[in-house]
Amino acid sequence: MSVIRDCILQVINSFPSSDLRHPTSVCYTICVMHLKQLELQGFKTFAKKTTLQFPGKNATYALTTIVGPNGSGKSNLADAIRWALGEQSMKLLRSKASEDVIFAGSEGKSRSGFAEVSLTFDNTDKAMPIEFSEVTITRRLYRDGTSEYLVNGSTSRLSDIHLLLAEANVGQRSYSVVGQGMIDHILVSPPEERKAFFDDATGVKQFQIKRHQAFLKLRRTKKNLEEVELVLQELLPRLRVLKRQIKKLEARSGLESELKEKQLIYYRSLWHEIHRLEEVQKSTHKANTDVLEAARKEMNKLEDRLEAIAKAEIKEESTQSELQTRYRALQKERATLRDKAFKLEKEIELTKARAQSSWAPLPLPKIISALKELRAAQTSIIAKLKSISSLDEVKELQKEAEAIETHSKSLLSKLERPSPDKIKADPKLTNDLKKTQSDIDRIEKELNVAEAEIDKQAKTSKQDRSELFEIQKELRAKQHALYEKERGMQQVQIELARLDERRQNLVREMNDESKTLIDEIKKSSAPTDNVNTHSLHDEILKLKHQLELIGGIDEETITEYE
Repeated sequence: MSVIRDCILQVINSFPSSDLRHPTSVCYTICVMHLKQLELQGFKTFAKKTTLQFPGKNATYALTTIVGPNGSGKSNLADAIRWALGEQSMKLLRSKASEDVIFAGSEGKSRSGFAEVSLTFDNTDKAMPIEFSEVTITRRLYRDGTSEYLVNGSTSRLSDIHLLLAEANVGQRSYSVVGQGMIDHILVSPPEERKAFFDDATGVKQFQIKRHQAFLKLRRTKKNLEEVELVLQELLPRLRVLKRQIKKLEARSGLESELKEKQLIYYRSLWHEIHRLEEVQKSTHKANTDVLEAARKEMNKLEDRLEAIAKAEIKEESTQSELQTRYRALQKERATLRDKAFKLEKEIELTKARAQSSWAPLPLPKIISALKELRAAQTSIIAKLKSISSLDEVKELQKEAEAIETHSKSLLSKLERPSPDKIKADPKLTNDLKKTQSDIDRIEKELNVAEAEIDKQAKTSKQDRSELFEIQKELRAKQHALYEKERGMQQVQIELARLDERRQNLVREMNDESKTLIDEIKKSSAPTDNVNTHSLHDEILKLKHQLELIGGIDEETITEYE
């Protein structure tokens, strides 16, 4: 190492002092770290594992010399050191291909599958910035071309090894490995080549390597940025479209929330109103049922007494018995007709309720089209009024105005929800009800005639039959009162049936809007303030129309936009 140092000093002294200051300190610094061991296996002529030790004591290291005849492998040792330090030039390694460094075999030895060289350095002075007192650099090459580098047994990159060696002022082409004719080459080389040599010796090489790596990273980053810029330019139009869709989606979300809130208020009010009316009708029905039950019991007692008296005098009063039989038959027929009339009235009311619940407003496009037609007709009449010249034209305009009025009424009837009073029932049901009512009136007249005959006969009856007549009179009065009560009960049942139909229609309508709406309303309490359901219904229709104008947007649009 001292001989190499003197040679380097001669070269350094050939430079002006301004080019390189304090060269001696640099040389002493780079000569501290030393090679402790060289291990070869399968490299060129070294088929077996061969280890060379370079001992030292108290920081004093002897000069190791390897001697031998030509072809004994002296140069292969130098090539092994240069190869382990990362040399890539096969010319400097005196080979043509990378496989040539692997032992090719001999007469008594088969060829090796790989070549491996390990250099062990003493790093007690931490010349290499690594937390080990000994650093072993290993290079291994297989016949399939696979190559790997290891530092203390851990896989490493060649660039990392170059940087590690440069930080320790060691390189495969620097003064650390001096080949034949290298000193003369340095002395006669131009300043540019000598500068590269001194960059290795002075420790600048590590910074050049770092600068080169940084330059490569910057170049790759610049290329990546250009590619990203191209991608962004391609995505920008799509991003604008997605942004507009996201704004619509946000507006749709707000409208849906408002619609859901108003629907909840609207349907909750209707639901609890129907429930309240049903409770009132059920309470009335229960009270009337108790009254009717008591009245029927009284009538049964009177009928039992009347039947007992009638049986006792049946022989003497055959005519009276016939009248009574006829009277009862008429009563039964009247009761049957009343039941039939009640069922027809109930069916008519349910038909009206179904017709009202199934009503749906005209779609907005048809409304706009109808209004445009009315507007065009009005404009035509106004134009004709300005150019009118005779009475005949006035009559024609009157007909056109009547046609516009008819069209307006028709459009208004389609836009307004029909009230139950204006809904016409099925004509067949109406005719059946009229016929049944006519039969009831006929039976009533016959009953009145029968009652008149019974009263007439009662007046001519014996005194002892006065009790029978009083009972009959009382019974007729109670029957009339019972009929009125039954009539009231029928109205309550009709109203309950109508409310039940309204409730079922409301449930279907709520299920069409949302499957969870009915559960939310059942769990909610009745509203404490009055709710204008008509205005709420109009607001709900407006919100639905706004949602239709926005249209449906795929939920995946949010993911794509993000």
